[in-house]
Amino acid sequence: MDTPGGTIPNSQSDLKSGGGAVSHASENGYAGASYQYTGTTYGIPFVEEGGTTLDPRRHRLDVRLERRSLPGFIEGLKVQGGYRDYTHDEHEADGTIATTFKNKFTEGQLLLNHRAVGRLKGTVGVWGTHRDYSSQGEEALAPPTTQGTVAAFLYEEVTFRHVTVQFGGRVDRSTLSPDALAVPERSGIRDRDFTVFSGSLGLLGHLREDLTLAVNVARAGRNPSLEELYNFGPHVGNFAFEVGNPDLAGEIGVGIDVSLRYRSARFALEGTLFRNSIDNYISPFQTGEVEDDLPVINFRSADSLLQGFELHADVGLTDALWLELGGDGVRGELRTPPRPCRASHRTAPGPERGTRPGNSASKERSALRHGRDASTVWRRRRPAMPSSTCMGPTQSLPVRRYTR
Repeated sequence: MDTPGGTIPNSQSDLKSGGGAVSHASENGYAGASYQYTGTTYGIPFVEEGGTTLDPRRHRLDVRLERRSLPGFIEGLKVQGGYRDYTHDEHEADGTIATTFKNKFTEGQLLLNHRAVGRLKGTVGVWGTHRDYSSQGEEALAPPTTQGTVAAFLYEEVTFRHVTVQFGGRVDRSTLSPDALAVPERSGIRDRDFTVFSGSLGLLGHLREDLTLAVNVARAGRNPSLEELYNFGPHVGNFAFEVGNPDLAGEIGVGIDVSLRYRSARFALEGTLFRNSIDNYISPFQTGEVEDDLPVINFRSADSLLQGFELHADVGLTDALWLELGGDGVRGELRTPPRPCRASHRTAPGPERGTRPGNSASKERSALRHGRDASTVWRRRRPAMPSSTCMGPTQSLPVRRYTR
């Protein structure tokens, strides 16, 4: 990369990708499959004397099937499946592979659309995933871990003349099974199980032919990821020394949003106000410490409140050209401790068309990871967030809308 100050060393990047798809469509459905390969090689400047190169590759396979106008109570079905095979090598300056990450992910979903029962019409379904993760080498972040998730859900609508009632429910069961024997120097590595119940209720009021009011209330959850639970070590790709927390609880959020939508032949406008209260909100926290030339990141949770707005407009300039305008804003507040965080606003106009082991820090980490109880590292590296601390730009609260 060239800059006015000169060329940044080890900032090169190279991308290769390719794929193909095949499908068959009929009046009452379709079936198809696609394959994609993506390979990237890029350098990481300023870390470990600028000699680190990353080489991620991914194979992706997707299948889709849909049938409509079926006889009987189930009038339609949709099947979706996917497989991801991801490998990520971290190369030393001399070309040798220091660490290899592997991640295999399989998912499938079945949706069944039932015929109307009076005014009631909707969809039921099941969803499942399986993940097989491993990392080997000098900077392996987490122990080999398998993760399985199954879910069942439904979504229903009851339609009246001027009001549509929408409601849904979902239950998720997720299990993470790390290989604790692969990291005997770390304590606290154990299986985790999570069960989450989610539900939503919405009212859609047709005020006029061109004006609609929508109100939604929802409860939803998110389980901590494998990385948030078990990572411990330098993650050069994220420019962070990550310290996971195997005791994290799942997030639970309750949200409400109100939207007003206007539609005409050449103009559409939608505005939304939302409020989300989230218990155990998980986010990366910078401790201010540096390890292996990387900032130390602890994954921690706190009760949070997110409030904001969204605006979106479509303007038809001609029959073939439309202008899309949008903007949103959100303010996040950590309620434990109660400290307001940086407000974030944006607009979106546009047409629609370090060093290796040898220094003192590395020696300390090596001793802690290969001969001492890592729980002492956890306690020492996770200071309580002071009441005067607010997450900065690299730690801003990611917005997750807990609505349907």
